[in-house]
Amino acid sequence: MPRSASRYRAPLRPKACSLIDARTSRSAAAALALVLLGLSGCKRSDASPGRSAPQPSAPREVLTATAAAESLPTVVVAFGSLAANETVELAFRNSGRISKLDLDLGSAVKKGEIVGALDPKDFELAVRDVEAAVRQARVQLGLAADGDDDAIDVESTATVRQARAVLVEATLTRDRVKDLVERELRPPADLDAAVAAYGVAASRLQQAIDDVNSQQAALQQRRIALAVARRALAESVLVAPFDAEVVERRRRPPEFVAAGESVLRLLDVDPLRLRLRVPEREALRVAIGQVVVFTVDGIAGEFRGAVVRASPAIDGSDRTLLIEVEVENAGRRLRPGLFARASIEVEAPAPRVVVPADAVIAFAGVEKVFCVDADVARERRVRTGRRIGERVEIDDGLDAGAVVVRAPGELVDGSRVVVRAGPEKR
Repeated sequence: MPRSASRYRAPLRPKACSLIDARTSRSAAAALALVLLGLSGCKRSDASPGRSAPQPSAPREVLTATAAAESLPTVVVAFGSLAANETVELAFRNSGRISKLDLDLGSAVKKGEIVGALDPKDFELAVRDVEAAVRQARVQLGLAADGDDDAIDVESTATVRQARAVLVEATLTRDRVKDLVERELRPPADLDAAVAAYGVAASRLQQAIDDVNSQQAALQQRRIALAVARRALAESVLVAPFDAEVVERRRRPPEFVAAGESVLRLLDVDPLRLRLRVPEREALRVAIGQVVVFTVDGIAGEFRGAVVRASPAIDGSDRTLLIEVEVENAGRRLRPGLFARASIEVEAPAPRVVVPADAVIAFAGVEKVFCVDADVARERRVRTGRRIGERVEIDDGLDAGAVVVRAPGELVDGSRVVVRAGPEKR
């Protein structure tokens, strides 16, 4: 039984293996056929007439400008702000009640124009009181009550004439008594009395002269008091010291103000002072009389002036030199306090390359332009200088005559370009 069984299994084992091998072969063949079919499909798809190969991009239309050589001076760049030429706080020298102060913020005044006044009544009364004292002093000296000539001859005054007459009489009496005493016709006591009377008369004459001199000094004192009173009356009116504009009014009628209390603040805005801070490394190149060109925010165009003052020392806090530029401002376009960017012309003009400002691209500290070379845009790195209106000075990297692309945007090196027809702008 086992022997027959083994004979039976022996033929079955190889038959099963052949069946598995056949199935495996059929699966591999089917997979290979699918792969070949896919490859053939890809080839047919790639070669199909409905799809085309990638084409090169069309040239980009650009606007260009030619880098020009312009004669420009060497400059030192500085920053600062505008300030008034003069600033003044107006105040009354005497206390009083304000009767007039009509100006307000922004009002313009001319030199010598009355801008305010105190109530003049008290000052007028003070003048009248001192005038009366002057008349009284003149009468005491024997002068006419009214008059401006206070010169007087001391010997011509009544008191001095009277004292001198008494002295003359005392002198004569003394001499007579002395003669009689010498002749023994009068006792010596009479001579002593006559000498004493002479001394008293002489003292009274000197006292009269001193009194007249004192009265004359008092008259001069009253004259000074009168001048002070009249000055106080005149100073009860405020006058503009120069052409100016009101920047602040601090009091109003009928307020009472103390002497020296500010009531108006005025600014002289023509000319203006441009105060610039020049870096220490450039300070030695700046000198009085050099031309300064500057711009301010919010006002189109450039303004010019000249250096008129310079500090004698470098500021230790920020290592800069303070200079002042005088700027004409007849049209009142500029205002004190405006921030300014200035170029100080320190050397004579020389040829420099300039291009339109929109031709320069700056990114991450790198500046570049695109030049057109045989209808291809080529990138060039440059170093720029100052900005002059809508143009930029090129210090390095570009020669005059090069054609640059304006507003290149996303243009890359090697891009094909075609120049847009139209007038070229520099």
